[in-house]
Amino acid sequence: MTRLSQKLTRYEAYFRLRAYDNHFGEMGMRPRLLIVAPDERREKKLVGWIARRLDRGEFAPLPTVLVASRDLVVLDILGLIWCKPGDEERLRLVD
Repeated sequence: MTRLSQKLTRYEAYFRLRAYDNHFGEMGMRPRLLIVAPDERREKKLVGWIARRLDRGEFAPLPTVLVASRDLVVLDILGLIWCKPGDEERLRLVD
């Protein structure tokens, strides 16, 4: 979790500066941060860990963070497989 926390801190700095505007332009697009966990147990652990930090206000500048297990991603990346930390329902990448 230490390494993930360090990576999320770097992403947070990138999003705080809105540096993604240089990549996406001024079209109002906002990227999503996808995390693929090795298995379902790890997915649940990551979702809870990220949700607790978001509740405390950590990583606030991050875009929408979605987590899914590798098996689900391989089967249907566009399917109803993604967990948003803090939400119970699964989401799709595109609606």
